[in-house]
Amino acid sequence: MIAPAAGQQAHIRECLWCQTVILAARRQRGSTPKFCSPSHRLAFWAALRRRALADFEAGDLPSQC
Repeated sequence: MIAPAAGQQAHIRECLWCQTVILAARRQRGSTPKFCSPSHRLAFWAALRRRALADFEAGDLPSQC
C-alpha cells in the first residue's frame, strides 16, 4: 500500500453502489470520494430518482406544490 503524501490523510470508504473499498488520499479541496467510478455514481442517483418517483406515484410522498 502506498502511503499518502505529506499533509494528506488516508480515508477508507466503501462505494455507495457496490460496497467495494475505496482507498483514496483526501485532498485539501473537494469531498471524499463516495463511489468507485463515475458510472456507479450515475447509477446510484438514477436509482434514487426512480425510487422517489415510484414513492410519489404510490402516494407515499406528499406533494409540496
